[in-house]
Parts: sequence; structure tokens; C-alpha cells
Amino acid sequence: VADSCAVAVATSAAGGRQVLLVGESFGATLALAVADKLSRVLLPGQQRGGVRGVVLVNPATSYRRSTLAKIGPLCASLAGPLLAPLYALSLVAVAALVLTPAYQAPSFLSTVAAQKATELNNNPYREAFVGRVAMGATLGLSGPRLDIGPLLAIQVFSPEELGFRLSRWLEYGADLLERRSVVKELRLPMLAVVGDLDRLLPSVDEAARLREACDPAFWRGTVTVQGAGHASTLGNRVDLLDEIRNAFAADFEPPLSPRVDLVGRGERPGDGGDGWERGLLDRTYPALDPADYTELNRGGSRYPFPEEGEGEGEGEGEGE
Repeated sequence: VADSCAVAVATSAAGGRQVLLVGESFGATLALAVADKLSRVLLPGQQRGGVRGVVLVNPATSYRRSTLAKIGPLCASLAGPLLAPLYALSLVAVAALVLTPAYQAPSFLSTVAAQKATELNNNPYREAFVGRVAMGATLGLSGPRLDIGPLLAIQVFSPEELGFRLSRWLEYGADLLERRSVVKELRLPMLAVVGDLDRLLPSVDEAARLREACDPAFWRGTVTVQGAGHASTLGNRVDLLDEIRNAFAADFEPPLSPRVDLVGRGERPGDGGDGWERGLLDRTYPALDPADYTELNRGGSRYPFPEEGEGEGEGEGEGE
């Protein structure tokens, strides 16, 4: 997987594209493996080779020292029809470590009940855009493809699949990076983003360990997201794009410019407190019908903002 990703990144970089590698959990392990492959094999001797940095979100490089490493293999050992009920219960226990119900439950329910909106989705057009992308809708189409049911379907790993991912992804990946001293040897800027309530992996401690291993010249800091567990760090509780701009602006050529506020955050900022409402604001528009998402998007009949050069070609905006 790392080799395939590295080839894709090297191809993009060779075409002049600037790349920032971002990975969450095992994805952070993978991002480091890709960066290592690029620096050692595909782009050796090149100054970063178009890769501008690495963002590590709750990195699974800590797997060997994690709660998951203790309970995960036990769950995976519960194979067979007779142990299936125990296996299901064990997954519930793992989910309890992944989630932070005290923060996530009221946030989710208030959003579903159309009482709150996230800071980014603070107008109907933005929400429709995000909804359209999330549901894979195409312009002008409504019907079964806009049904949210399949999106909420839970895919349950079998014990065998879980065991494979634990041993051949998480364990192998963490061990490989440790053996090669990748964080110490890598000459790329790094930023850690961790949830302070991550109970699945010791993410706060791992960020400190990675900071110690990394060359100080390349460490761009640690963002600790208050009230975030393993699966909710990149929700409404942190603005990842803002953190990336703050950390890596000078590493791009030309430097990243200040963000243009396209969604009116200055006028309607989300809650900045420490409770479950962090990143949310009171909803001021009615709940949207998913069947109307495409019409509220660029090119739709209810999209109110004229485009520059509108009418020059059919389907303009379908790829937005």
C-alpha cells in the first residue's frame, strides 16, 4: 500500500504539484511510510521532492503501547459460530474506547434534529454542497442515490479480518517505522493533531514521543483537541485547514496566503468553548431535504449566486 501511494505522490510531485501527506490513526503510520519511501527510493537526494510536510492525527505508531494492542487480539481470537455473540460484545467494548459519547452524542443529535449546524455548514448552500458530495449525488438527479441509509450501514469486520489488520497493518507498520527510525531520519516538517480523550491509542503521549524523536527544525507543533476521542478529533472541534495553514504556510512555494472566509465564519463563528457545542452554532435555516441538495448547489435552480462566465458551457460546476 505504501509503495503504491508513494508512486502516486511522486508522479504528482514530478508534475510540479506540492503535496501534504495527512493521515489519521493507521493512516498516519501509512503517511510516514510513504514519506520514507519517497525520501529513500523514489526521490532520493531531492529537497523534499514536492512533499511539503506530514500531518499525523492520533498516529497509530503508538500501537505497541496502546489499549488496542491489549484487547484487539483477544477480540480477534473470538472466531467461530459459538463465539460470535462474544465477538459482537467485544466490538461494543472497542467502540466505547473509540467514541466520546458525552461530546459526540449531543452534538450529533442536535445536528440531526436541525437545532445546530457546524461552523463550516453555517448556511444552506454549504450544507447542500457537503451533503451532495457525501451522498455521491449528481447534478439534477434525485431518488434512491440520495438515500442516506446505505451511508449509515455498519461494516463489521470478521475476527479474521480484524486479526489481519491488527497484525499486518498496525503492528507491522509501527514496528517497521521504529526499526528504520523514520521520524528521526525524515527531513520533512511534521505536525501532530491529537484528541485529549483518545482512549484507544495513547495519542497525547505519542505526540510527545514523536516530538522528541523528530529533528527540532522540522517539528511544527502539536495541536491537542479538547474533548476529542480517537474517532472525533477531526470533527467540528478543530479547524484542520486553519491548523495546517498556521503550521506549514512557509513550507509552500509561494507561502500559503491567509484563508479567504467563504462561509462567513467571521460573522457567525462556532462556539469556542470546551463543551459539546464547540464548533457548533444555532441553526438559522430550516432542515434541508436531501433530494434538494443538487438544486442548492452551483448550477442548480436554487443556487442564488451567479458564476463568472455563466452560460459558457453546459454542466459548468458539475465537477466542483
